[in-house]
Order: sequence, then C-alpha cells, then structure tokens
Amino acid sequence: MTVTQRTNSTLILVVTGILVVAVGGVYLFRASQPGTPELPLLPAISVDAFSAPIQEQIRAAYRAVQEAPEDAALNRQLGIVLHAYKLNAGAISSYQRARLLDVTSYETAYYLGIAQLQSGNDDTAMEQMHAALVLNPEYPPARLRLADLLMKKGQLEEAGTLYMALLESPADTARAHYGLGQIASRRGDTPAAIAHYQEALQLFESFGPVHYALALAYRDQGETRVADQHMAHYRQYQKHGPPHNDPLLEALEELDISTRAAIRRARQLFDSGHYAESAQLLEEAVAGDPQSVEAHMKLVRLYSLLRDFDQLEKHYRAVLALDPNQPAAHLLYGQALGDAGRYEQAIESFHKIIETEPGNVKANTYLAQACEELGRNGVALRHYRAAVAGEPNNRFVNYLLGRRLLVDGQTKEAAAYLDKATLPEDEHTVIYLYHTAIALDTTDKREQAQSYLQRARDVALAGGHQQLLGDIMRTLAQWQGPDPQ
Repeated sequence: MTVTQRTNSTLILVVTGILVVAVGGVYLFRASQPGTPELPLLPAISVDAFSAPIQEQIRAAYRAVQEAPEDAALNRQLGIVLHAYKLNAGAISSYQRARLLDVTSYETAYYLGIAQLQSGNDDTAMEQMHAALVLNPEYPPARLRLADLLMKKGQLEEAGTLYMALLESPADTARAHYGLGQIASRRGDTPAAIAHYQEALQLFESFGPVHYALALAYRDQGETRVADQHMAHYRQYQKHGPPHNDPLLEALEELDISTRAAIRRARQLFDSGHYAESAQLLEEAVAGDPQSVEAHMKLVRLYSLLRDFDQLEKHYRAVLALDPNQPAAHLLYGQALGDAGRYEQAIESFHKIIETEPGNVKANTYLAQACEELGRNGVALRHYRAAVAGEPNNRFVNYLLGRRLLVDGQTKEAAAYLDKATLPEDEHTVIYLYHTAIALDTTDKREQAQSYLQRARDVALAGGHQQLLGDIMRTLAQWQGPDPQ
C-alpha cells in the first residue's frame, strides 16, 4: 500500500479534503478546509515495505487526521507514528501542521526538533529546542539536546550554562559532565576536561565516547599508559552511553511494533538479566515475523542460557531453514551443547563451521576444548594450533595452547605461548599470570609457578585487583608452607 500525494493524475479525481482509496494505494490531495490555517499537505509516504500491522497503524493515524484535520493532537500523533518508523520527512511535515494548529505544545516542538536533528537540520532543530524550553523549562532532555547543538555550533558559553543546569538532573548528569569536559578541552583546559570525564565515568563506567576523550586527553598530558587503557575501553564500549531519561522519546519508541523494535527491547531486557522476559518478547516477535533470522538467533542464545534445549533446538532449526549458511548458529548451538556436557554433539556442530571456514578461531577453540573433555588430546592440540594460526595475538587461545603443551610435557614450546598470553600488560594480564602459575604448578613446575604468581601479585597490587589479589596471596602462602611430600 502507498500513502502519497498526487497533484495531477489520470486515474483519480482530485477532490479537496477527501482521502481516495484506490487499487494499491491511498492518495491524499488536500488536508485543509476553507477558513482553516494554511497547513502543509499531509506527507507522501510509501508503506508497502512494512508489515500489515504497521501499515494499518499508519493508515489509522492518517484516517484520524482526515476526519479532524484541525486537531493538533491528531496531527502530532501522526507525526509520532511516522517518526517511530524513521519516516522523518513525513513526521516533520505532520509536526509542522501540529505546531501551526497549537503553538503552546512543548511536546510538538520537541518532537519536531528531534526529527529535524535526526535529519541533519541542526539550525531548525535548535529553533524548536529553544521553543520547547521556553514552553517547558523543566524538561531536561530539551536542555541537553540544545546544549549539544550549541556546542556543535561553537557557542560554548551558552552550552556550558545549560550543561551546568543539567548537573541538578540525576538522569542526565553523566552526559552533562561529558559536555562540560568537551568544552574544557576546546578551551585548552585539559585538567578540567579530565576531571569532568572522570565524573562522567563515575556515573556510567562503560561510557564509550568518554573513554575516547580521556584517551586523547591523557595522551596530551604524556600519560600514554593510561591513554592506552582508555582507548582499549573505548574499543570495547564504542556505542555505549547512559540511557536518555526522555519520556517523550520513550512514548514514541513504544509505538514501534516492528520486529526490529522487539529485538531492541529484548536486548535491553537481556542486558538487565531478564532472560525469560526477553525470550517471551522475541517469541511474540517471531510469531508475527517467522522469517526473522535475527530474532531466531537471539532466541538460540537466550535458550542456551536458560538451558531449554527443546526451544534451543527449535530455533536453531528455524535459522538453518531460513539461511543454511549461518556459522554463528552452529557456534551458539555447539557452545550450549558443550556447556551441557554433550561434547560429541557439540563437536559435530563445530565441524560444520570448520568444513567451510577451516581457520575459524572460535570454532577451532571450542572444538579443541570439547575434545579435551573427551580425552582426545592430540585432536585438541591440532585445533588449538589452528586457532592460534588464525589469531596469533589472541591471548586466550595462546594460553589454552600453552597449557595443553605443558600438560603434554612440551615445556619449552609451552612457555612461549604462555608468555604471549601475559602480554601486553593491561587489566587482563593478572588473570593470565595467575592461571599460568596454576597450570605450571599442576605439572610440578613449582619454581616457575611461583615466579608467575609473584608477577601476578605485583600486577594485582599496582592495578588494584583486590579480589584476585586475595586468591594470589592465599596461594602463595600455601606454596611457601611445608611441602606435604
């Protein structure tokens, strides 16, 4: 179905104010009646790409406006529906109609500003954010958006004033500190910038852009080691940031009934540890859209965590029916089987990947671990070597290969891989040092083990790894006591 405008058509008679339904489309010509404000025409929108429920949702919003074209709330609601599905041009037109009909609505001004911002129209977005704040000075999200736009335009003083006001709003404080840090950085005040960035991380530790900003700031200060640590965090959390406490946008997003939205909401539930609720939401999504490989894949992962092997099997088979070339599905399925101790089946699943991707690092690693559990150590060693060949700097597979060689009595070669697992020195080093020490001790290499354990102690002390430090100190005390033999 298509919702569109036609000003000249040989197929349809143009009738002012009438919605004409024709084969394959809905055509809107004029929304305003004589004597009403001069409103923009309703937008031309194609809805054919959407599922039937979404098409009906959009049709219903159009019909409501057609029945009451001067109703500002209905025009805004049409804009919100279109906005929910990223149809921003249509949303902007609808919001503009609503603004003409009711200039007192801060909600409409804010929604219009967001849609313009998302469309790259910073100047008009700034005007609407200004208007929203004038109409409702107590809506912090509008203050944050306006501050970001002002800073982008180089109006640092005005932006700083707004960010400072946001420090009184708990939900937006981390973003406010990030903004203040950027302003300080632009003014050349690196220590002040670092202070604000650190405040932001205290509030939201996985704030990716803040880690990047800190990496640059510490590099400017000559503190390369700290800079490298923050750059590593940035690579891990690139797209992470504190959630926006924005009731208006939340209301907009709730209107999105697409599979994409269900997956997004399920991910939020998953991240907060609500696995069963996440699975239920995705089950509802695949019931309406059984062709969604992504939703089935998410369910494979969830049911592996929930240890529901019947449902796991069902969605694994559904993925393969839709797309037989899905190594990620074989990997998740094999991992779940391995975790359940079903090693033979797990090995079979990993082999399906290796048949087409012989160098797949994860498949080789997991297959080797499953083989070790079954005592097939020679096969395990071969696949560990394949994994290291695929990623020579992968610390985990270097450790696993080194440990396997150590158990097999190949001490000299093992040492090379175990040492590689402990480099470079970062927050993960202490873990590899500790486990390398334990592996050496289990093969009666107590002297070497103590050397690694002492290094682990030093790194744990320097890095503040208190919990692991306790384990290290207890192990050292045991090893330094009388030898029971």
